[in-house]
Amino acid sequence: MKYSIILFLLIINIFISCDKKSEQLFLTQEENEWLNKNIADIVFTPDPSFMPFEAIDAKGNFIGIGADFLEKIENLLSVKFKIKNSGNWSSVLQNIKNNESAGVLAITMTPERMKYLNFTEPYINVPVVFLARNPLTIF
Repeated sequence: MKYSIILFLLIINIFISCDKKSEQLFLTQEENEWLNKNIADIVFTPDPSFMPFEAIDAKGNFIGIGADFLEKIENLLSVKFKIKNSGNWSSVLQNIKNNESAGVLAITMTPERMKYLNFTEPYINVPVVFLARNPLTIF
């Protein structure tokens, strides 16, 4: 749990300290030391089929909005995170619960998930709507 709290605080700091004009990131010495010490253990497990947000393509590449967002963080930090393909959404959640993953980049906050995940502010808000033909015929 301590590991996830430190990573959560580090990600929050990324949002707070990123100078949008120069795209520079300012970490404290302690944050830099922690990141350098733990980078090999930071693994993200995306949902393998949740496009356009995140997925694993046929070649095993992490793709989608979440992948682009993580790449931006990697560039700001000059690091490369590990991506683990868990095969399905249930396995993604189980990996997180088992501390085998630092997190996931596209997930809805629920009371149940708040028991084992720390949530940042959303990096994207997506309204959910229903679409139907006009006129709507109900059988």
